[in-house]
Amino acid sequence: MVETTEMPEEIAGEAPADPSIMGHLDPQELSKLSALRHRGTQITLEIGNIEVRKARLLGALQEAEKEAQRVLNEAAKRMSIPDGQLYQVASDGVVRLSPAGGPA
Repeated sequence: MVETTEMPEEIAGEAPADPSIMGHLDPQELSKLSALRHRGTQITLEIGNIEVRKARLLGALQEAEKEAQRVLNEAAKRMSIPDGQLYQVASDGVVRLSPAGGPA
């Protein structure tokens, strides 16, 4: 029996030679890269939070528009404006039939 004193590279704590490995990042480069990855993750999370806020704001806008339409419909009914009749509301509150004058 022949005994060897060499240990295989895996056991000795060294990885087998890999011809695709060109080197290693310096500690400063590795630290900077890690910080930038963390920053990217934080930005992505913030974008997600903004998207949630955006969805809520769009919902609130839709509700406000529905309420405004309800107010206009009630006012048109009070003024006996028939359904389908086009009209305009000026900033001073004056309601005028549209120039076409007829139903839409």
